[in-house]
Amino acid sequence: MVKTSDQKDLDWIDSVTILTHPIMYMTALFECIVSFIQQVFSFVFVEHWKPFSLLVVFLAAFVKIDGPHEPYRDEILDIGYFIAYWLILGIASSVGLGTGLHTFMLYLGPHIATVTLAANECGYVPEQLPSRWRFKCFEKCKEFDGTPVTFWEIFPEVFLPAFIWGAGTALGELPPYFVARAASMAGNRAEELDEVLGKSEKDRTKWDNWKIYMINFLKKYAFITVLIGASIPNPLFDLAGLTCGHFQIPFTIFFTATFIGKAVNKVSIQVVFFIIIFSKHMSEYVIGALNAISPSYANQMRASLAEQQKALFGG
Repeated sequence: MVKTSDQKDLDWIDSVTILTHPIMYMTALFECIVSFIQQVFSFVFVEHWKPFSLLVVFLAAFVKIDGPHEPYRDEILDIGYFIAYWLILGIASSVGLGTGLHTFMLYLGPHIATVTLAANECGYVPEQLPSRWRFKCFEKCKEFDGTPVTFWEIFPEVFLPAFIWGAGTALGELPPYFVARAASMAGNRAEELDEVLGKSEKDRTKWDNWKIYMINFLKKYAFITVLIGASIPNPLFDLAGLTCGHFQIPFTIFFTATFIGKAVNKVSIQVVFFIIIFSKHMSEYVIGALNAISPSYANQMRASLAEQQKALFGG
């Protein structure tokens, strides 16, 4: 088929990348950002300036003016900060087609470990100071009668931040879906998906064939496939989002399955694992095993845990 001049122009545009034409690419990106800001500004301050002005005045008065609403204001702001903190960390973990930060290991995992260690030290989950919304340390332990803390006492205390973090990871999976959906509606394929579907059968590796099998299965059983893929550590989940977007699987099906898988199933598995690993009896078992191999390292680990436990309670 002979291409028209317009199609040839589009082919040339597709070849423009940050590596082949960096100045042109960055200029176009800058213009797109400026255009987007102008559209947002026009929508907010020109087309709908009255409701947005009233909202800004109300929020400013609620935050700045003192009155009987003060205790509720402080609580709402603290809860809002708590939700935003874990939600943003969750989004940062999964957004960007596999380039996200490992915020579970950097933030959520240590938080679960901290609460678990403190609960095992006290025999119960101590109160978080100044509050669980702005946690800095724990209250001092009361007299410990030797009764070990149970798993079900710790789990509810750490599941809420884990759930919010998991909801953030679900939101972070939306860009691949919308990118592929927009490309599909324009008659194209997302670049990452084209790397798989664009190859001829003889050029495909076993790994490519496995991806093709998963794509075909996903097209038939979208909800259950996305749910399972989101419920376990899965480096191919971006491909699920791209596939759902490309074949225009309804957004409600994709996001509902992703949300349940990541915010409920996956974080529950992670929370259970960390609670078990950092339980007192488990750490004592590890130290005992290490002591049989290297007493010096066992003593160092014991001293490190003692320092950590002291820091937990603001000592």
